[in-house]
Amino acid sequence: MALQFKIDKKHLLIMVTVKDTIELPDLLKVIDDYELDEDYSKVMDIIYDFREGAIDISSDGMLKLVEYLKEKKKGNNYKLALVSQNDGFIGQSRMFDVYADDLSSSIRIFRDMPACLQWINL
Repeated sequence: MALQFKIDKKHLLIMVTVKDTIELPDLLKVIDDYELDEDYSKVMDIIYDFREGAIDISSDGMLKLVEYLKEKKKGNNYKLALVSQNDGFIGQSRMFDVYADDLSSSIRIFRDMPACLQWINL
């Protein structure tokens, strides 16, 4: 499976793992899926692990993603981490960070998982 999630209730964390190239509809579906999970809470931090994957998304698609997240009205002050070693992905992630400026989350982009986990406080 190219995209999967795991909810860690104890640490209030959602880990989304991407193992191939995905597109915007794939990402929107996984968001819907984890929000329907019985262990989901709006206060959970989220890590998107793209170390073995990528996303094919235009700047318009990025704006649609941000609008979608705004409509979801996720809880306040959660952390959203994106992890990848791919320079192109990191550039796209920075664009997402700018577009998502008014979301009620802290967004950070990491090249390695240990730094990400430290930021999440794990």
